[in-house]
Amino acid sequence: MARECASQGMLVLDTKAIVTGALVAQLVIAVISFVGGHMLREAFPRAYRDDSSVDGSRLIALLLILSLGPLVATAEMSTMWMNLFPNSAFAGISRDSAMAIAFVIDILVAAQLIWRTGGSVASPFQPILFLIPALALLLYEPAWRVWLYTGLVTCVFFACLNAEEFRVSRQFWVKSAFAFVTVASLLLTIITGLLTRTCPTLIC
Repeated sequence: MARECASQGMLVLDTKAIVTGALVAQLVIAVISFVGGHMLREAFPRAYRDDSSVDGSRLIALLLILSLGPLVATAEMSTMWMNLFPNSAFAGISRDSAMAIAFVIDILVAAQLIWRTGGSVASPFQPILFLIPALALLLYEPAWRVWLYTGLVTCVFFACLNAEEFRVSRQFWVKSAFAFVTVASLLLTIITGLLTRTCPTLIC
């Protein structure tokens, strides 16, 4: 929980609340992806039956395992599992490392889902990709890492513009306009958020 330190005028935030927020976000992203994937299977049953690579269920399960693991293993969450290993010297990994791992995994999994389901324009998973830098901003990630995630997301977006369906069916200027508006909107969101957010002491 965020609170104001009256004597020094500093904003202090419990880091456990940040990790908990990240855990919830990972679960919700997975649920959104599962529901979206199910809706695609209902809409295109033959495509999913004929080409198993289109189905992203395994990728989403991998997202859950690989992203939740580091977050649960943080020092902030150690009270949940420390009693199970009373003789262990392991006290948990740092919050910074766990958050970075989780967000990079999110970007990689989103990239695969988008590429397999039509690319940056056609894929219903595209909004998840642009959600990641915004979540990093809201979860008080350091500015340099927010920019790193934004750069990775932008690279994925441009790479997935080359999905076959979009490349053969769209004119150059339509593609360029779509890319410009989308990336410019993302940059505006991130810049505004970084300039206006108040970082708690020792967090970001």
